[in-house]
Amino acid sequence: MQTFNSQLLVDRMVGVARLDSQTFEEIERDRGANIESLIVVALASIAAGIGTLNSDGGTGLIAGLIGGVLGWVIYSIAAYFVADRLFPSEGMQVDPGELLRTLGYANTPRLLFVVGFIPFLGGVVSFVAFLWWLAASILALRQSLEMTTGRATIVGLIALIPFALVMAIFYWVFGISPPGRN
Repeated sequence: MQTFNSQLLVDRMVGVARLDSQTFEEIERDRGANIESLIVVALASIAAGIGTLNSDGGTGLIAGLIGGVLGWVIYSIAAYFVADRLFPSEGMQVDPGELLRTLGYANTPRLLFVVGFIPFLGGVVSFVAFLWWLAASILALRQSLEMTTGRATIVGLIALIPFALVMAIFYWVFGISPPGRN
């Protein structure tokens, strides 16, 4: 059994934030990084929940945590389906575990959602964090699916459609604001 290494988690998060492809390769190969990926998603989701505290209160924090994990799983499943069924290519390897690990770590930029409660600045920072998350997700897709950046971008953008639909319904049901919207 592998022991948890918090320094490795932080080092990998820094590598992901720097959009370092070698870091994504390392995460992809490390089958023990599943819990680490979940921790990154949980931390980013808590940050997003804190960012909505002034508009949604404690409900936003709890729903944000649940929504963050749900969004990670939905986006990963959607990307898996799009890559495997709509854009298969020779040499592409689609492994759900690798996708979950790399896309989980790609949530690192979402930690910036913590400032979402600050008028104007929160919205700007959240928008930048969203774009950064998207770039990290495309890199995660490229590395874990062994495809070109162009194909990974198409897969990532198409996977955003079911992700956005499910998350919009989730936020509507719970009556909370998406991160960066106060």
